[in-house]
Amino acid sequence: MIPKTAKRISATERAQIIEALKANPNASAVAREVGGVSSTSVHNIAKAAEIDLGRSGPKKVSAEKRALILEALKTNPNASAIARQFGGMSYKTVTRLAEKANIKLGNKVRLAAEKAALREQQLLTLSAVDQRTIGEAIINPPEPNPALKRAGKAYRRLVSA
Repeated sequence: MIPKTAKRISATERAQIIEALKANPNASAVAREVGGVSSTSVHNIAKAAEIDLGRSGPKKVSAEKRALILEALKTNPNASAIARQFGGMSYKTVTRLAEKANIKLGNKVRLAAEKAALREQQLLTLSAVDQRTIGEAIINPPEPNPALKRAGKAYRRLVSA
């Protein structure tokens, strides 16, 4: 039973909706195109006419849009900002595109840079003279000076106490 407030769709309007659905199986788009009818009504008409409205779920990103997104990610590796910039796209979609293209994002980029800087700081570059001096000190260590002897005694007292 149709509610009294519901608008009846005429046969010509129904035929127009079916033709539009055959060209574009998107209920929302057809409802906007035809006008004056809801996407739910269009969906119901499609179901009655056995027109498949396609898969539900995430939309595929066109190759052109994907290329633009990847180019933007190379200059700005912030997935949230890129998702907002392109609109109609989630952070997760942008993240997946970046992973498939081997583009490191946001925190990953900063962490990689920090690790590289830390490795650089930890790496000690010695001249040939310095290398020789250290090698000789390891092979033939010098006699401990008075300060080292006092430190050794203090350590032994501390450990034995």
